[in-house]
Amino acid sequence: MKLISVLFFADCGSKSFACTSGECIPNQLYCNGKPDCKDASDEALDCTPIQVKEVVCRSGQFRCALTYRCIPTGWLCDSDNDCGSTADAVDTSDEDPLSCHKSVQCPWNHARCGNTTHCVPLLAFCDGNRDCPDDSDEYDFCDNSTMCKNVHCSHGCRPTADGPVCFCPEGRRPEEGNCVDTNECQLDNTCAQMCTNTVGSFSCSCVSGYLKDGQNCIAVNVPQSEKPSIIFSTLNTVQRITLEGNPWSNTTQLKSLNSHALDFSHRNRTLYYIHQNLTKSALMGVNIDNFKDRWELPSPSAYGKLSQVQQIALDWVSENWYLLDDNQEIILLCNKNLDKCKVIVEKNLDKPKSLALDPTIGYMYFSRWGNSPPVIERCQMDGSNRVALIDYKIVFPYGITVDYSTSQVYWLDTFLDMIEKIDFDGKNRRTIKQGPIVQNLYGISFFERNLYVSSWKDNTIFKIDTKLQTETIVEKISRPYYLHVFHRQRQPDVLECDLDYNIAN
Repeated sequence: MKLISVLFFADCGSKSFACTSGECIPNQLYCNGKPDCKDASDEALDCTPIQVKEVVCRSGQFRCALTYRCIPTGWLCDSDNDCGSTADAVDTSDEDPLSCHKSVQCPWNHARCGNTTHCVPLLAFCDGNRDCPDDSDEYDFCDNSTMCKNVHCSHGCRPTADGPVCFCPEGRRPEEGNCVDTNECQLDNTCAQMCTNTVGSFSCSCVSGYLKDGQNCIAVNVPQSEKPSIIFSTLNTVQRITLEGNPWSNTTQLKSLNSHALDFSHRNRTLYYIHQNLTKSALMGVNIDNFKDRWELPSPSAYGKLSQVQQIALDWVSENWYLLDDNQEIILLCNKNLDKCKVIVEKNLDKPKSLALDPTIGYMYFSRWGNSPPVIERCQMDGSNRVALIDYKIVFPYGITVDYSTSQVYWLDTFLDMIEKIDFDGKNRRTIKQGPIVQNLYGISFFERNLYVSSWKDNTIFKIDTKLQTETIVEKISRPYYLHVFHRQRQPDVLECDLDYNIAN
């Protein structure tokens, strides 16, 4: 059968906007801060209201200075940048330090640069080098040689614009002039996985399936000699590449029309995707080493609308299937043979966008947004015991992924232009990356200490490392969708006695 790579757009006329998902909406709904298209294409991150100078926010809202977005006034001065980004910079107008009249909390042994929100080590103050963006670490107070003589600091002191401040050696922090032990394990990225605090220091360790390398943990593959790789789908292809962006082989790419859904079975060395063409959609299996070897799987029982499936996920322990249908707004659970299926989530599931499984502890996570408030939810693998993990300061949540070694959940918000993470129990929410570089992201995968994301902004796949530096892996591709790192530790071994959830038949 010949594959045809064509994307159809509706003919909506001059008074309507054509969504890339096929429907038409009135022009006045375009770029109004609320998604009205099924795929939110009316709220692309580079969109601008037709007359931005006339944008008026409702009562109880704040208009951002650069992006002209309207955000709740309750989000002002809360230490988070919530206005999103322009093509060049993060809009920080909701956190203006002068308007907020709020002191910046710097990490221990650091101090604030002038009236900014930037912090630098205290050792950088008055050292003859200009380390602050506004040079405020080398202001006139450095000429006051007596400032630190009137305070007791057991280790060291530096003058600042706010007066003398004590500092301590690495592993310790100042407390009433003395140096006490710090708990480095409270800081992000101290260890890749497990951290144990010791007096003046710390030690790192790794979970099963990883080898310790300093503060890092190196994932062990099966077979050990095989390097990790990336599988991803685009507007017209499904591909496997190396982590450096090179083709895995000359037989690891195939043509497919607009296939969002993608997953794999590492033990079976099989990639799965939903094949789309003009007349039929089918769930396909593909030999991960030779994409020419592929076969059609049975259609899920009593469910014949695979074209509406936004995402598929395979529980590698039970081999059960999970299908997210964003049109019918359901999550479907099927057994491994796909001959027994049931809807496990359907109530209050407005515009579900992404899901991720963690069979190691028996949870499923999914994002949704629409007419109801957006949320990141967690439930058991059978859809029971739904819990909202994130329902505040979240707008357009898209891709979700899980770090199985730490049980942390990562997600993308394409309105706030950020990547965030949270513990599986809803605690310790952290912003990982924000700004123009993470605009318009779609898919996300975690491996070792790095995040791999697909971007609609410039049609690329890139990596974000622990230092928050980005590296482009592949570029100039058609619109990318979901992606996965293909490696055994992305589907780690689970002892049956560890399973405390019921697997549906």
